[in-house]
Formats: sequence, C-alpha cells, structure tokens
Amino acid sequence: MTDRMQSKQPPEILFIERCVRFLKPGTGRCAIVLPDGILGSPGLGYVREWILQRTRVLASIDLHPDTFQPHVSVQTSVLVLERKSDEQVALETAADRLSDYKLFMGIADHIGHDKRGNVTYVRDEKGNEIVEERDETIKEYVSGRPVYKRQRIRRKVVDDNTLQVAQEFRAWLSEQG
Repeated sequence: MTDRMQSKQPPEILFIERCVRFLKPGTGRCAIVLPDGILGSPGLGYVREWILQRTRVLASIDLHPDTFQPHVSVQTSVLVLERKSDEQVALETAADRLSDYKLFMGIADHIGHDKRGNVTYVRDEKGNEIVEERDETIKEYVSGRPVYKRQRIRRKVVDDNTLQVAQEFRAWLSEQG
C-alpha cells in the first residue's frame, strides 16, 4: 500500500500490512486472525489482492462464530501466510498472473465453549457427556519435598477440535515438502 493509502486505512488493515512486512522474504510465516469482513467484503477486495500479491496463503481456517464469545461477537478466520521472495513477486508481476499452489482449508467448528463462555463437552448419540479415563502424574509434598505419583482420573471430554485442525495442518504442510 502506498503511503497515501496508508494514512486512510483502518488499523486492522495496517496491522495486516505490518505483519507481512515483518516477515522474511521467501521464508517468513505468520498466522493471523482476521474478521471475515476483511476476507469477504466487496469493498475490501484491494486488501485481499495486496495479500495475494505479497504472500502465499498456506491455510485458511474458518473459526466457530462463538470463538471469542462472550467478549467479542465477530466471525473470524485464521490465515497462515508465507511472504513471497522479491523474485517471486517480480516473476508474477512480469507474467501478469499469480502462481497456482495448494492451500489447506479447515473448519474449527467445536471450540470447547458456548457463546456465554460455558465449557461444552462431547456427547454420545443419547446426549450423555463422554467421560475418559487416563493416568496423570500428580505432584504432592511429603515433609516439604515434592513426590510424584501416578493416579487414574476420570474427566469429561471437552468438545474442542481446534488442536485437531492444527495437527492436520501440520501434517498437510509436511506433505507439501
């Protein structure tokens, strides 16, 4: 964005530019949470074009509408970006077209809480909360010294698939070479 354009931009758009400019050309990566309005609003197409000209979008992950509830009610997505090298940008500019590449798409549709911030749990087909048993190391103090003991515990399973989406992205990324 030109200096003239920068002076009239909302802070969230300047933030995107700053994040990209901080990345090392050719290898620098970042993950950024953006309001879906920036990613889909017709009037902000120039922002998306700017992102595509300067970065490879490695992943776009749609977040659940309640992700930032109960505090903020904004539909968001995570973009994982890799800054293009100056050579890549020059080649694409000369060719007057962007290069094709693969992109990871994901949906984090279970985030472990509802819009009020209450924890949500995985339920079976009858609506019962699922409980898992596992061994956990417990730290206790005996005569002032820490003693570690293994203990079998039962816990309800939190309904959150964000870690699974992240693991799938890492696996996808490693397959890309």
